Amino acid sequence: MIGDNVYVGANARLESCELESFAYVGMGASVGKGSTVESFAVIAAGANVADGTTVPSGQIYAGSPARYLRDLTQQEKHLIGEHHLEMQQLA
Repeated sequence: MIGDNVYVGANARLESCELESFAYVGMGASVGKGSTVESFAVIAAGANVADGTTVPSGQIYAGSPARYLRDLTQQEKHLIGEHHLEMQQLA
């Protein structure tokens, strides 16, 4: 399932996973089977999320295998939401 206002970068690979609204998957990243990327969670470019992993809301995961990097700031969450609103206005 893919929610609303989800960003999936170029060459990203998604395998039977769930992306909640406002999830962000960087270019070249891979999200494994049965994984969930919660709202306002970020998968860094080139990261590889293992099968069955849940990336909690408001966290950034990076690396191979992907691991917790840090929490998003309130400003970063705001920017993600703002970006999607701008894209809707252009459509």
